[in-house]
Amino acid sequence: MKKHRFIPLLLAILAVSSLQARMQLVVGIEDLFREIDGNPDQIWVGLEYTTEYSLFDLFNPYFKGMAGLKTGDDYILATGLAFEWQPLDEMPDWMISLHSGPSYTNVGPPHSGARFNWTSEISIHYKYLMVGYSHTSNGGVYSPNSGLDLFLIGFTLP
Repeated sequence: MKKHRFIPLLLAILAVSSLQARMQLVVGIEDLFREIDGNPDQIWVGLEYTTEYSLFDLFNPYFKGMAGLKTGDDYILATGLAFEWQPLDEMPDWMISLHSGPSYTNVGPPHSGARFNWTSEISIHYKYLMVGYSHTSNGGVYSPNSGLDLFLIGFTLP
């Protein structure tokens, strides 16, 4: 086991442990439907905090740390704003969430030619379960820029 594997997770926990937040354990499968570098897909695990503090009664700050399990020292640290929407008052257990913001990663080529990137995520929540999709890339500023796509499953922790 590599010693760096869980550093991003610990940083995310320490950074927001004092905030009132919804915490989710997230598992992601990398590049499920495309072959980039000839290697098997990597499994990612992480923690995501979405705070209960709201900006303009519309956006909630979020923080995320994820670590790749294949190599043991790949990581993504992301922060930004989350827009959460409950489409039907009759169905309060359902929610749609959009996250977007800057991120820092040590994942290089073939996914990204830069350490500073932008991460966007869309997810659907039902009670304590979340499924979603996340894309991290540098927006074409640097080459290469195929991006890192993660298909996500998450569980809200009590």
